[in-house]
Formats: sequence, structure tokens, C-alpha cells
Amino acid sequence: MHLAWNETCMGKSKCDFNLLQSISGLDQNSTDECLQLNSKVYIQYICERSDKHQKTNLKIALFVAITAIYISYVFLYIFYFAEKKAKMDYQIWDFENATVADFSV
Repeated sequence: MHLAWNETCMGKSKCDFNLLQSISGLDQNSTDECLQLNSKVYIQYICERSDKHQKTNLKIALFVAITAIYISYVFLYIFYFAEKKAKMDYQIWDFENATVADFSV
């Protein structure tokens, strides 16, 4: 088992409450132990997850990473050839617009 957050964590329902209602004082008479004056707010950050679920998530993450790398290479390739084309276009323009004044002293 791997640890991760999950909405179906054990004991989650014990402290489910409407935070806005409890802050506004609507639940002051509640007997829920999470809404008492000396209560603290706890955020659950550990939950068990199956190996199958973990492997599926790792495959998705690997696919996303490889796709991002591939897209970055495509952009680098496009920008590289756009720069080369711009330089070549400038040289062609300069050659086509050469005048006698360019060769005189």
C-alpha cells in the first residue's frame, strides 16, 4: 500500500462539517467533537492507496512528462528553423537590393 490523499479515507466522516457555519457561530450548540471551543482543525494528508492505483498514476505521470518533453523539442525545432529562415531571408533581401553604391568607395 502507498500513502496518498483520498476522499474515501477512514474516519473522514467523523469531522465532516460546514466550516462557514461553524465559523459564523451557527453550530455553537453542536455536540460534535470537531465543533467544540477547544477543537483544532486537522487536515488529513495520509491515506492508503493500492499498488494498482499507484502504478496507474505513475504511468499517467510518465505519459505527461514524455509528452511535455516531446512538445518542448517540437517548439525548439520550430524556433531553430524559424531563426535560420529569417537569416536566409535577410541575406536574400540584401543580395536582391544590392546597388552600385554598395561597392563604391
